[in-house]
Parts: sequence; C-alpha cells; structure tokens
Amino acid sequence: MANYYNESTVLYLNGEFVKASEAKIDLYSQSLHYGYAVFEGIRSYKNVNGETKIFKEQEHFDRLRNSAVAMNMPYPWTNEELIAATYEVLKRNNLQDAYIRPVVYAPANMSFVPNEESFIFIEVWEMLPFFGEKLLKVMTSPFQRPNPKGFKITAKASGHYVNSIFRDTQSSFSITSKPV
Repeated sequence: MANYYNESTVLYLNGEFVKASEAKIDLYSQSLHYGYAVFEGIRSYKNVNGETKIFKEQEHFDRLRNSAVAMNMPYPWTNEELIAATYEVLKRNNLQDAYIRPVVYAPANMSFVPNEESFIFIEVWEMLPFFGEKLLKVMTSPFQRPNPKGFKITAKASGHYVNSIFRDTQSSFSITSKPV
C-alpha cells in the first residue's frame, strides 16, 4: 500500500494549511454517507527550468467548478484562489512531480434538504509512473459505467467511481482472468 502522507504532510482545508494527520471532516457529511462530493485528478511537473507547473490548471479547476454546479453543490471559490493554494501546498510539501486531488465535499446533513455550503480540501502526493516498465495483463470486467440517464455523468462525482473500485479489485484478485 502506498504512503500518501506522513507527519509533516500539509494540505489545504477550507482556507487553511493544516497537517494531513490533523485534518478532520464531519462524520455526518453527505459525502461520506452518499458519495456526494466532486473531485479532480491533476498532475504537476518539474519543467526544464526547474519550476513546478500544474498541467492545465485552469481547465481542471473549471471542471471542478462545473462538476460542483452540476451536482447542486455551493461553490464559492475562484480558480485563482485554488490554483494559488495548490502551488502553496506543493511548495510546503516540497513536491514538483505530484498528483493533486482537490475535493469539494458536503457538510453534515442526513436529510435531503439542499446544502447552503460546501467545503474543500486539496491534497498532494508524489506521483511516480503508474506501472514503470512492468508489462500488464489486461482483462474485461463485468462492471459497467453507470447509465448516463441515471446520473449527471459529466460531473466528476465521487459516487460515480465506486464501480471503478469493484473493477480494479476484481482484476487484482482474479485468478481466472483471461488475457484479452
């Protein structure tokens, strides 16, 4: 299992920079109970000048905002604010080649009354090549993407990705997989 953080790792949480080991969210959040959250997966790289650059930063934070809006989640942040916070998180963690995960999540609400606020965190971790030089075995999964008529599938919502976990764990533990 990968180590994504340690005692000195810092993340951005609702406008503050905090140690990852001390970050807290409400256990009654709709995000935990219903998968009501949106996120992005972003990469940063060390460029030829030695500077850290976030890949397509505007496009990724536009998509984060569009996903939140599609899911009817309040979204008060600007791209500029979140991009600056992301560069600061990278700097505080001394990372350049990194994976960046901003997540917009819901407050405590065990009803279905619309929320009046959302929260955000931005975490980063070192990103090495996924598979390195290893050859891969490929298989077909019986799990399918959710029906686009049943969800706002264009939103990158956390609940939409549960089937990916099923698919990945099936492929990791399957002993009867046939090469495709």
